[in-house]
Amino acid sequence: MDNSWIRHIIRFVALVLLQGLIVKRMYYGGTGFIRIEFLIYPLFILLLPIFTSRNALLAAGFCIGILVDLFYDSPGVHASAAVLTAFMRPRVLRRFEPGDGYEHKTPTIRSLGLQWFAKYAAMLMGIHVLAYYSMEVFNVLKTGQVLLRAAWGFLWSWALIMAIMLTFNPKE
Repeated sequence: MDNSWIRHIIRFVALVLLQGLIVKRMYYGGTGFIRIEFLIYPLFILLLPIFTSRNALLAAGFCIGILVDLFYDSPGVHASAAVLTAFMRPRVLRRFEPGDGYEHKTPTIRSLGLQWFAKYAAMLMGIHVLAYYSMEVFNVLKTGQVLLRAAWGFLWSWALIMAIMLTFNPKE
């Protein structure tokens, strides 16, 4: 097994445990619609190698999402948001592809720059958080509240992911 895949497996386990045991208890607000949660586990999907196959992306998204669902006692909400994020990732990568193509295997700040990674993470986290809150509430009558929670959840989750990336700055 390639050394980079071992890193991805370790990252997978670490993010699931971090999200399920620590970040789950970090939230802003009280209960109900005021509660805004931090979501960092999508970072695993963001940091998979650029040329990962679509099937592997979808399987990885489902696996990390369903494991987080086990910690949250949520019936597939995280899994469905993670699968959507994994599904949209190749499109987002094409949208932000540098003129000379992708020379690096993994989309990180070190390989593609802070501005590129910030936009890439913002786009995918926006998709993920909006899908997550939409499915969590699943009520069109509360669209305004869903959008408000998604906006705040996005800002906090994206900021936390950027802080993690700036702190650890992985090569792959």
